Amino acid sequence: MGDNEKEGRKKTKEELSREITVLKNRLMCFEAAEYERIAAEDAIKKIAADAASQTGEKFFDSIVKQLAKVVEADFMFIGELADKTQNTIKTIALCIDGEIAPNIEYNLKDTPCDNVVGKRVCSFCSGVSKTFSKDILLEQMGVEGYVGVPLFDARDQPLGIMVGLFRRPMKEDRMKMAEYIFDFFSYRAALEIEHSRTESISKEKNHLIENSEKRYQLLFTQMINGYSLHEIICDQSGEPVDYRFIDINPAFSKLTGLTPDIIGKTVREVIPGIEEYWIEIYGDVALTGNSISFENYTAPLNKWYNIVAFSPTKNHFACIFEDITKRKQDEEELRHLRNFLSNIINSMPSVLIGVTPEGRITQWNQEAEKETGIPAEEAQGKLLMDLIPKWGNELKYIRRAIHERKPRKDEKVMSIKNGEPHFSDITIYPLIANGVEGAVIRIDDVTERVHIEEMMIQSEKMLTVGGLAAGMAHEINNPLAGIIQNIQVISNRLDKNFQKNIQVAQECGISMESIHNYHEKREIFSMMDSVTEAGRRAAKIVDNMLSFSRKSDTYFTPHDLRKLLDKTIELASNDYDLKRKYDFRQIEIIRDYDPNLPEILCDASQVQQVFLNLLKNGAHSMSERRKNEEKNLQPVEKSHFIFRIQTDFNDQIASIEIEDNGTGMEENILKRIFEPFFTTKTLGIGTGLGLSVSHFIITQNHGGTMKVNSEPGKGTKFLISLPFQKRGT
Repeated sequence: MGDNEKEGRKKTKEELSREITVLKNRLMCFEAAEYERIAAEDAIKKIAADAASQTGEKFFDSIVKQLAKVVEADFMFIGELADKTQNTIKTIALCIDGEIAPNIEYNLKDTPCDNVVGKRVCSFCSGVSKTFSKDILLEQMGVEGYVGVPLFDARDQPLGIMVGLFRRPMKEDRMKMAEYIFDFFSYRAALEIEHSRTESISKEKNHLIENSEKRYQLLFTQMINGYSLHEIICDQSGEPVDYRFIDINPAFSKLTGLTPDIIGKTVREVIPGIEEYWIEIYGDVALTGNSISFENYTAPLNKWYNIVAFSPTKNHFACIFEDITKRKQDEEELRHLRNFLSNIINSMPSVLIGVTPEGRITQWNQEAEKETGIPAEEAQGKLLMDLIPKWGNELKYIRRAIHERKPRKDEKVMSIKNGEPHFSDITIYPLIANGVEGAVIRIDDVTERVHIEEMMIQSEKMLTVGGLAAGMAHEINNPLAGIIQNIQVISNRLDKNFQKNIQVAQECGISMESIHNYHEKREIFSMMDSVTEAGRRAAKIVDNMLSFSRKSDTYFTPHDLRKLLDKTIELASNDYDLKRKYDFRQIEIIRDYDPNLPEILCDASQVQQVFLNLLKNGAHSMSERRKNEEKNLQPVEKSHFIFRIQTDFNDQIASIEIEDNGTGMEENILKRIFEPFFTTKTLGIGTGLGLSVSHFIITQNHGGTMKVNSEPGKGTKFLISLPFQKRGT
């Protein structure tokens, strides 16, 4: 070989080294995922560094070893066609598990390589051994994934193959990255194969280089990612202060709006308001050689970019980037939407829990945190059964709802909270749209609603009882009137001074004086007086019953509170149930009424209902006190009620105080005294509705107030205020 040929060969290697470096930078612009570009960048830098100074066997050993490492291939080889029939491949370099192994030769028939040689890139993420079941070698090596790239000579004739084999299945993005890298180095490998075959065919070699350059130039100009090459500019102390544009591709101009006339200019000239951190970041890359990948916003261009920056040579850096402004806007909109939905979910008064079909928690709103005391961060991802065992029982219903694709609702599910029964409606909504499986559990506390419903039922019962009482009162009133009337007639006919009586007595041979003496001696007149008095009392009781049970009018009427209270006291004293448990005659009644009290606009029956309830409760409390005193051999204090009615003409309010000297109440009971169904009486004695209904009548129906003062052992005082006129009239 002559000197000229040697010189030509040396120049060709230098050109190839330079072209490989350029091709390395341009490959980085190929559209791929961020981690693919970073991996490709490292591969190109390392492999190209070795390729620039090596040829022949060393080159091939180096490139298969580096490629195997980058793409994580368990087997990597470069092979050439061993004969003209193109049926056999002989490996030039073979790497097994990261180490160079002896070369082999194999037949292409029934192998995946037969689909590659002279044809196209062929890849399998998994299952290649099953697809090519006749390829015994693949089965023996346990190969799952396969990437093969054909090698062509300068005339586009089949030359060989570059193959990576993987024991584990590959992900799609990893396979694509391997394809890109293999395709990139296939040109260099093909060139080296040709060069090793013959160094004398310089024209074909030049043609191959030219063809490769065209391909890379095509890639450089048509890639959708922006690419730019820069030279860093430092001050005298070596600190980066600016950088110069050396080269840009068309995509760079499209993404930034900067035209090719910026080449040769510095960034401070092109973008006067450029942020300092750009120069700091790129300066570090150019001076240290450390690659970097990041997302950042540039205010002068009002855009977001995803950037990969690396240093191809000292004091230089290249950038591959994409405009992610739209993505950032979408992310911000999505973040706003998520916050909006989260606020809606958290503002709901219901407990909302999202779960997977397995019962793993995906959503936990603030009401769930409040109900359980468990923060959302702690609940996220946990099994519902492990976190809240009592709710874990809903898992079978969750699966059934998902399977049947329809909601499920359980109403008034009872649980014990703080020693008291609580009721909840539990609804399970299956999530079956858009491929998402799971369910949302909605838990609503309906304890108050249940109590109101029971109160309404009790109210209906009371209305029914009132109606029955009214009916009975009417039925009793008729014979009672006959009794009183006939007693009056008998009294008249026994009058000794009545002329008709004297005449009839004489006709019968009897004197009225004798008849009168007989009745007096036999105390018949006193008996008749007792019957008359009893009849009148019975008539008054019936009148009170009718008044109390009469349905309220649609409008309030003026009433004297003093008379209403006295009527209620009289009604209570004749209450059989009350007399049976505690004789009202043993209770001292102390009245303190304002003589100037005007008539108050109110519903008389409702106000009497309140008074009667307070009297019954007070009598019961005083009875309990008396029993305790007798049991403990203590002096028995006489029971008494104090009724005060005062008037505030300035505020137009009448104040009623009903005070007893019963057992009194603890502070914790006072706080709940007006709650529906709350009672301190033993089971079966009280419903817990009396004071709740009374409070409702005074505050809601009459626009007044109702309060209570009490201490244990010191009795209880109820304070009621009623406006002279109903509020709103």
